[in-house]
Amino acid sequence: MLLVSGILLSGTTSLNAKEIYLSHQTTKDYRVLVKVYDELKLGDNEFNIKILYQNKPLDKVNVNLKVYKPNGEVVEYNSNKVNDKKNYSFNVTLSEKGEYGYVITYNIMTGGVTRTSKGSFAFN
Repeated sequence: MLLVSGILLSGTTSLNAKEIYLSHQTTKDYRVLVKVYDELKLGDNEFNIKILYQNKPLDKVNVNLKVYKPNGEVVEYNSNKVNDKKNYSFNVTLSEKGEYGYVITYNIMTGGVTRTSKGSFAFN
């Protein structure tokens, strides 16, 4: 279970040959999906974030990903372009095993309302 912005949401981890969901969160009409296409490993991992409004993928969104490492270090990533699968892609380096946290902030237009999605995952 994830506690996100005062709303209790259940995190989903579904293993599929093609996609591994780290999180699937819904707040009002917005959904945020966080997934990887390969098992997590030490080193570089491609994290894919899809933002949907009323079940339609959004592009040209300003997306910020902050990753909180087990050692307390915070690494920040930014993107505003989607790949061919309508995901915002981030190359996240996992340097140690343990519990990682993340905060995704996004806004549809510059100066617009900023929305937040939080979660965590264990890398063992």
